[in-house]
Amino acid sequence: MSAIENAQVVEHPSLLAALAAFGGEDGLTFAKTKTAKVVLKAGGSYTYRYADLGDILPAVRPLLSKHGLSWTSKPAQTDGGAMVLRFALCHASGETDAGEIPLGVPAGCKPQELGSAIT
Repeated sequence: MSAIENAQVVEHPSLLAALAAFGGEDGLTFAKTKTAKVVLKAGGSYTYRYADLGDILPAVRPLLSKHGLSWTSKPAQTDGGAMVLRFALCHASGETDAGEIPLGVPAGCKPQELGSAIT
């Protein structure tokens, strides 16, 4: 286990205090193990490397826990029928910072379409 994984939980009085402490953590790096290729409409292409969720979560989870933070997200349908991704950053104090992102797919779409929109 890394030093981060063995870290003791630090209590913070508020969500903002926990976020400030989380943001000050040293040694948070992500391996960029994936490559994307972008084809340009005008012709040509380029590639870039990126860190996907599988690269990021192992590094972030222990630090979130250390500072009393958690993250949730789930697809949902608004009262108007639009599909959205609802998310919340939560703190052990009970404070949250939540919102939603429109997914751009119709209600009742195929699970594969919903999964692609979430990704």
